[in-house]
Amino acid sequence: MIELNSSEQAEDAFYSAFASCSVQDMGAVWAEIEVVCIHPGAPALVGHTAVMNSWARILTAGDSVDIEYELVTRMATDDIAVHIVREILIQNGGRVEVLATNVYRCLDGNWKMIEHHGSQALAKTRATPTSSAAKRTLQ
Repeated sequence: MIELNSSEQAEDAFYSAFASCSVQDMGAVWAEIEVVCIHPGAPALVGHTAVMNSWARILTAGDSVDIEYELVTRMATDDIAVHIVREILIQNGGRVEVLATNVYRCLDGNWKMIEHHGSQALAKTRATPTSSAAKRTLQ
């Protein structure tokens, strides 16, 4: 059994399992209680079996994925931690940015994932004003 002494260790283990396509390591990160996982654009999966079946399909699909992630913010109590993370998934020359909420719970001294909710980030666009652009004020 993997010892996960903090939510940060659990998060590192989650992304390591994802990057290495290890179903076994992914299973070690998730709590074996009622859990929820929402993959980008997909419905909520509730329960350990449904969540692990989805990760098994993703991790054994055959295409490796390079993953970069950075913590945007973290909120925590003694036994619950919520991490908002920006993920960059690079696969087959394509790059997708995902915003994820990862929730961890300390169970018997071991931090485990109880929720992962990923949403594809909206494209970052910024309007460039031109000299003929009209200025608008919203009231």
